[in-house]
Amino acid sequence: MKQLFYLLAISLLAVSCIDVNDDQTNIKTINLVVNENDWVENTDSKGFNRYYSCSFDMPEISTYVYNSGVVNTYITFDYASQPLPYVRHLEDAVGNRWTRTVDYEYERGKLRIFVTNSDFIEDLPEKMTFKVALIW
Repeated sequence: MKQLFYLLAISLLAVSCIDVNDDQTNIKTINLVVNENDWVENTDSKGFNRYYSCSFDMPEISTYVYNSGVVNTYITFDYASQPLPYVRHLEDAVGNRWTRTVDYEYERGKLRIFVTNSDFIEDLPEKMTFKVALIW
């Protein structure tokens, strides 16, 4: 019985270690820049819940990529990059505290990036750079 267990365990390990990379994977990266004046202010129908957005036409997000691939977006800095959502807790010189969230959504042919401050204050985001990685 013990030998049967070991044989089964080794068989499972051998199957799980098979390399399924068939060299048919495609990867494309796209760099985006959102200048301060590119951000669009948005609110809900009552004028509350302010956030900022920027939309990009992205024909690279085809029906095939949308259905079968992966679209990852990263905020980039001079020293590093971080996958979205990017969440930072901030404090200004007079002690005001808030959280800034940068996130995104995509559909066929489009990508939108959002910036939301937890206090919903009118505060136009600064210039930001992003990298989009498409994998299919």
